[in-house]
Amino acid sequence: MTTQQWVLLCDEKGGRLVCVERTVSGHAHVTERDQLSNTWESHQHTRPSPLGEKDGHTNASWGHGDEMQRKRFAKEISVWMEQLADESSIDRLAVFAPPKFLGVLRDAWSPRFAIRVNDFHGELTGLSTGDLEHHPSIVRLLSKSVI
Repeated sequence: MTTQQWVLLCDEKGGRLVCVERTVSGHAHVTERDQLSNTWESHQHTRPSPLGEKDGHTNASWGHGDEMQRKRFAKEISVWMEQLADESSIDRLAVFAPPKFLGVLRDAWSPRFAIRVNDFHGELTGLSTGDLEHHPSIVRLLSKSVI
């Protein structure tokens, strides 16, 4: 008997949908099913324009562009994930993302999709499938049936 859990690993640069299965021997086996990369502008910081200065002060924001990119990508990944969930009949989904991006993702989810999601703070996007199989958060998903 095999238990299966769907997991989205994402951050501001991309997302990966993986399927985590408990094998007959009780170990986690992770298979990557799909991925999405952030195609919006690069994540490089630029200086505010000196043209915006008034009396030696600038009113330009350092992080406004980054926040807009974060929101755009959160919406893009939410639409992508909702389509995949519908196509693959995914009833429950665990989402791991860094805290700052997770908040933006929550705002982007439709109410219909949000009820399927259990979200967790975690930076797991860069881990290989082999590393994920042994990661405590992934093992806990299977052992405690968190989702």
